[in-house]
Parts: sequence; structure tokens; C-alpha cells
Amino acid sequence: MIKSDDEVELKRQAMKVATDAFFSCLETPEIGHTEEQFAIALKREMFAQGSESVPWLPVGFGRADMAYSLRSTQRKLAENDYIWFDIGCVREGYMSDVNRTAKAGSVTNEEQAAYETIRRLTLETLHSIRPVMTGGDVFRRCAELASATLFGAPAGAASRIGHGSGIDLTEPPSIMAASDEVIRPGMITHIEPKYEPNSAYSSLKRFAWCVTRALKC
Repeated sequence: MIKSDDEVELKRQAMKVATDAFFSCLETPEIGHTEEQFAIALKREMFAQGSESVPWLPVGFGRADMAYSLRSTQRKLAENDYIWFDIGCVREGYMSDVNRTAKAGSVTNEEQAAYETIRRLTLETLHSIRPVMTGGDVFRRCAELASATLFGAPAGAASRIGHGSGIDLTEPPSIMAASDEVIRPGMITHIEPKYEPNSAYSSLKRFAWCVTRALKC
């Protein structure tokens, strides 16, 4: 769970490849392109930037009932669809875990506000992490911060809102209520609160779920 400085640097490189490839490929999709076409383009870009392999790459288009964590399909991109990615590429043995979201159309003020709220919650949770806290402590801190947002505490289905990562896509520690794993210097932690609000913001439900994951080293 505890990484050396060299391991942290390799992890940063993998994260950079995934992020740079995302922004590069975001210029290419057109209405009518399929999830699979976009996933292939994204893989090619990551290989061009130095990735050794891409073992994890679900890509989802849509506004509701999106199949998260499943392989890309022949579903076609439509106007105002959300475009969701979860990118696990390998750079010198270390894997990224980068989630990004975009929209095929104009972003509304409400959608932008939802995105900014979830991003702020993610970063505030990361910045609150201190050595000797447990995974459960971090989970409860996220819930406390979330309670002050328009979404409230994370959805009941979000039993885990983060995890470690390195050689594998997910590694200990788990950020969940029952976790007694102690956070120590040198751990890499991904924080990923998930939301599916059933309220006046229901039209934002999938947008809010697609949070930006952050990396703390």
C-alpha cells in the first residue's frame, strides 16, 4: 500500500497519459460515432503517448440508464448525450484510474453547477486526509462535507467512495464506512463520491455521478 517515490512518479506518468489522451481525443467524436469507435481512438492515442497496455476502458454515451463499468458498445452518440470514461492504462507497470466526463452539446448552468459541486467535494475530501485516519474516517468526512451540498450525503449504493491504486487498478486501502485500514504517508488514494439524486435535480443524475477523480500522492 505504501509507494516509493519512484512508484509515485510512475503512477503520475500513467495518470498523465490517460488525461492527455482524453483531452486530445475529445476533439474527434461526432454525432453518430459509437462508444466502441471512441474507445479505439482513445486506446490508439494512449499507445502513441507511451502506454504499454489499456486493460480497463469502459466508455459510455447517454443521459440515463448508462451501463457503467461495462465494455463499450455500438451505442451511437446523440445530441446532448453525456460522454463518460473510466481509463486504466499502464505505464511502466503502473496503472492509471482516471474518470472524466463531457457533454455532446451545450452545458447548462445547472449542469455546470452540479459538476463544480461534486468536483469541490472530491478535492475537499482529498485535502482533508491525514496520516493515522482510517478509510472509515475518510468516508465519514466525505459524508460530512457532502451533507452541506445540494445533493446531501452520498447515495446509499455508494458503499465505497475511494480506494488505493498502483500496479493494480484498485488496491487497499478501501475508503468505506467499515474500513479500519490506516492511512499512511506514501499511499496513493483515489476519491470518487457517487451520486444519483432523486430530486428536482434528477435530470442531472448521470452528470453528477460522473465525477472527476483526483489523485493524492
